[in-house]
Amino acid sequence: MTRLLCVCVLAFASGCGKRTSAPTSVGQPPSPTEQVPAPQSKVDADAEKLNGTWRVTAITAAGEPVPKEKVDAIQLEWTFEGNRVTTKRPDRPAGPGTFVLDASAAPKRMTISKPGTPPIKAVYEIDGTKLRLCLSVDDNPNAGFPAGLASTSAPKTDLLTLERR
Repeated sequence: MTRLLCVCVLAFASGCGKRTSAPTSVGQPPSPTEQVPAPQSKVDADAEKLNGTWRVTAITAAGEPVPKEKVDAIQLEWTFEGNRVTTKRPDRPAGPGTFVLDASAAPKRMTISKPGTPPIKAVYEIDGTKLRLCLSVDDNPNAGFPAGLASTSAPKTDLLTLERR
């Protein structure tokens, strides 16, 4: 009897016996025992939109626009994959890291972590094949997230405009 009880408890704990079929009546809400797929979260949707390689096409550093020829010469790319991000330039080793999104904030936030450096706080906006990313680059570790998608000299932020490759 004890063995049968253990098998039943294990089956219940592992999800066996849950009803997974669709509701039988169209338009009727599912019963509490039916599984309903959870809606995709804003974070998941944005992470999916970020997946891929993006080329930096414009930079405003500490409130000052960087000349286009300098931006083009840098050939800076950001690659997002899952929760990983890698920055690449031909003249430097790739910079791997991870990121966490907060899509519920306004503006949306991103925290980027790279080995050996403090986390980078950023705000972002994805518009089709264009990504705008404003990074806090202030020396003050308590500067917080940028207030918006604009580069400022105090606190020091850089605004990157990227296009999907």
